[in-house]
Amino acid sequence: MHFVGSLPPSDHPDLVGVAKRRYRVVDAERFPGLRAFETEKVVFAERRRLVVCHSETLHAKQSAGFDQTLAKACRHLGEIRDRLGRGKTRKAKADVEAEIDTILGPRWVTRVVSTTLMGESPAELRLSFTVNAEARADLKTSSSASASSSPTRPPRRPQPRRPSPTTAPKRPSRPTSAR
Repeated sequence: MHFVGSLPPSDHPDLVGVAKRRYRVVDAERFPGLRAFETEKVVFAERRRLVVCHSETLHAKQSAGFDQTLAKACRHLGEIRDRLGRGKTRKAKADVEAEIDTILGPRWVTRVVSTTLMGESPAELRLSFTVNAEARADLKTSSSASASSSPTRPPRRPQPRRPSPTTAPKRPSRPTSAR
């Protein structure tokens, strides 16, 4: 089959932004809620066949997980804001910026949270941050598609299967000698 693997949706926004009408139900009985479409794209310097999948169930779980990540980021940013507001920090501005960057590190958080760090000396530093509700709503409704790729060349002929241990003919067992 020449299966290559999964592609990060964040690296292929053109695939994530595909209209839902292009997706087709895969198999309602075996994979409830799974929809997919097929396309081609140059990936890893080779034209490949892509199967882009979307599952409402997975999307809902990812959205709930992102809500947890977002709440955690806001809690940590609030702690920094409060600490800086007391004017008792000794951290240099670059260190506080690095701390903020770490908090905003998880995927997609920077698309939803914006921060402003004001002041120069540690005693003057103040942090404000906002969550863009519209950007969060856009993330909730956007397709959380995942793409799998394989080369576009024709599939290889299947190799003959070896019998499994349970279906292989049994060899006669050797008699055990009594000691």
